[in-house]
Amino acid sequence: MDSISKERVGIRRRLRRERRRLVAGELMQDFAQNTTLHGLRYIAERRLSFTEKLFWIVAFVISLSMCVLLIWNVWVKWRTSPVIVTLSEQLVSVGEVPFPSITICPQLKLKRSAYSDNIFFEVLNLTSKSNWTEDEIKILQKHEDLSNLCFHQVNYRRNYSDTKIIEHYFEVSPTAQDVLQSCQWREAVVPCVELFQPVLTLEGVCFTMNSLAASEIFRLENIQNNYSYIMTLNASKGWSHSDGYLSSDNDVYPKRGRSNGIHPDLTVFLKEDPLEWSNNCITTTADIKRQCFFAKERYLRYFLAYTPNNCRLECLSNYTFNRCGCVMHHMPHNNGSTICRSGNNVCMVYALESFADKEGHPGTEVEKCQCYPLCNEVQYGAETLKTKFDFDRYLQAASPTQLAGRIKYTHLEFYHKEPRFVSMRRSELFGLTDFLANCGGLLGLFLGFSFLSLVEIFYFCTLSPRSINESVSVLILLRALLQDTCTRGSGTCCGGEGGAAKSAA
Repeated sequence: MDSISKERVGIRRRLRRERRRLVAGELMQDFAQNTTLHGLRYIAERRLSFTEKLFWIVAFVISLSMCVLLIWNVWVKWRTSPVIVTLSEQLVSVGEVPFPSITICPQLKLKRSAYSDNIFFEVLNLTSKSNWTEDEIKILQKHEDLSNLCFHQVNYRRNYSDTKIIEHYFEVSPTAQDVLQSCQWREAVVPCVELFQPVLTLEGVCFTMNSLAASEIFRLENIQNNYSYIMTLNASKGWSHSDGYLSSDNDVYPKRGRSNGIHPDLTVFLKEDPLEWSNNCITTTADIKRQCFFAKERYLRYFLAYTPNNCRLECLSNYTFNRCGCVMHHMPHNNGSTICRSGNNVCMVYALESFADKEGHPGTEVEKCQCYPLCNEVQYGAETLKTKFDFDRYLQAASPTQLAGRIKYTHLEFYHKEPRFVSMRRSELFGLTDFLANCGGLLGLFLGFSFLSLVEIFYFCTLSPRSINESVSVLILLRALLQDTCTRGSGTCCGGEGGAAKSAA
C-alpha cells in the first residue's frame, strides 16, 4: 500500500508539471495564431515545414533587433538633445525686463578710524602671551573674525566662530555714506541710502540696488535667523518671476529698464578717503531632459526661487560644510551650522577649488546639484568704458569756490545701450510625446505593434488561460484515469507516461 501511495503521489506531481507545460504551450500557440503582431502566426502554423518556420523566426528576430536598436537611438536623442535655442521673431523692449541689480563693493574693507593700526599691533603683542583677560579674549576674537575679510590666517584657540562675526564686520566696514557721495535715478537726485542697501558677499559688506527683499529670495523657515544676508525691504510690486511685469505702469518694483535717453538711468559718485585706508586689509574685488528649470519648478532648501546662482551658492554651502564642518559668512545655512574662522582658511580655499574642479564632471558630488540655467531668464551683457575723471575741474566748473580736497571720487553711469534686444527662446526639441510617437512608429513599422497589442497581451495573460485551463483539465483527467487503470491492472495496457500521453491525445 505504501509503494502504491508513493507512486500515486509521484504521478500527481508529474501530471501537475505536465498540466502547467501544456497550459503555457497552448497559451503561446493561441496567442501566436491570433495576435496582430507580424510574423508570429507563421511561426505557430502547424502546416508549415521546419524550413519555413525557421525563415520566419529569423525574419522576426532581425526585425525585433532593428526595432530595439532604433528605439535606443531615439532614447539617446531624447536624453541628450531635449531643447533647442532659437532667436525670437520679434524684438523685445528693455522696458519689459527689470533694470539690472547693481552691487558695489568698496575696495576698502576696514576703516582705520574703526580699526586702527594700534589695535593690530596690540593683537600681535597679545598673541605672544599664554594667559588672557576677558577683554583681551574679546579683542583676539574680533581680530580673528575680521581677518576673514582679508584672508589672513589668525589662530585663536577656538574651532569656529559665531554670529558675532557679522556684528564685527558691520562695526568696521565702510557704510553707504562712506562710499557713496551722491546718486541720481533718471535725473532725480535720490539719497544713496534709500537706493542702495547693504548685502553680505564674499568680499564682505557691499551695497546693492534694485534687489528683491530677503523674504522673496530665501526660505526663511529653513535659514538661520540670527542675521540677514541682504537688508533690502522693498517687496516686488507688479512683477513676478514667471510672468514678468503684469502691467505697463511705472510704479513697479523691481524698477523697469528704459531705452537710453539724454541722461543715464543711474548715476553714482563714489568717494574714498585715503586717511581711512588700513594697511591691514586692502583688497581688490575679484570676479569670482531640457537641462533648464523654471523658477518655481526646482526646490531649493534656502531659496524661494530657483536660479543657477542660488543653486550653486546652496550647493557650495553644503559642500563647504561637509568638508570643513563650517560655512563662510555669506553662505546660507541653518541655525545648526557654524561659521568658519580664519584658521579654517586652508580648508575653505581647498573646498572652493575642489568645488570648481568637480563642477561639470558627471558623477561627482558637485554635478549632482544639477544647477542648470533657467528656462526663462534675463542676462545682461555689460560693456565698460573707462576714462579719467578729474573731480576738481568738475567742481570748479559747477562752483569755482569748491575743491575736492583729499577725497578721491569716482563717477559711475549705468544705462541700456539699445532700446530693444533680440530675445532667445528655449524650446522643447524632443518631449515625452515626441519620444512615445517615435517609439510607437518604429514598433508599428517593424512589428505591427500598437496600443491594442498591449490589450491582446493583457487578455492572453489573464482571461484567455481560463478557457485553455478547461480543455487542458479534460486531458489531464483522462490521463489520470488511464494511469490509475494501468496501476491497478497488469500494466501492459500502457507504455508508461509517454504511452498515457499518446492515448490521452
